[in-house]
Amino acid sequence: MSKIKQVEAIFISDVHLGSKGSNAKQLLEMFKQYEPKYLFIVGDFIDGWLLKKRHYWTQDFTNVIRKILSYTKKGTKVIYITGNHDEFLRQYSLNDFGENIVICNEYDWNGYYITHGDLYDGVIKLKWLAHLGSIGYELAIYIDRIMKKFGYKH
Repeated sequence: MSKIKQVEAIFISDVHLGSKGSNAKQLLEMFKQYEPKYLFIVGDFIDGWLLKKRHYWTQDFTNVIRKILSYTKKGTKVIYITGNHDEFLRQYSLNDFGENIVICNEYDWNGYYITHGDLYDGVIKLKWLAHLGSIGYELAIYIDRIMKKFGYKH
């Protein structure tokens, strides 16, 4: 069994829990290898756009959330920087999720400015175009899965 490695910070983005293309199982395996002081989730972690259209939630998605919550119990500070797909979280205040979880649009940490970037993306402001792109992404994931079934490798 490998030893858990202590690290200063983990940065992740674009996990898209709620999407069939999400690799939650691989993310969970990575989480099991590290114990961070800080976990930065830099947008689009939960895909609210897809979840609004249809319910798709697996046990792996739940396990990822549970692992993150277990980090907070051990003292890891989780900074969840919202993105366009999880913008529904922007309505919550900084203290709604406990002392070790912060939800914000941007964050300044050790001299680094961290943001998902959707606030500066003109396409995102055109909601219909952004949703069209989301549909295209979902279609690409579907085609990729079919190709893998036929043995195509990247």
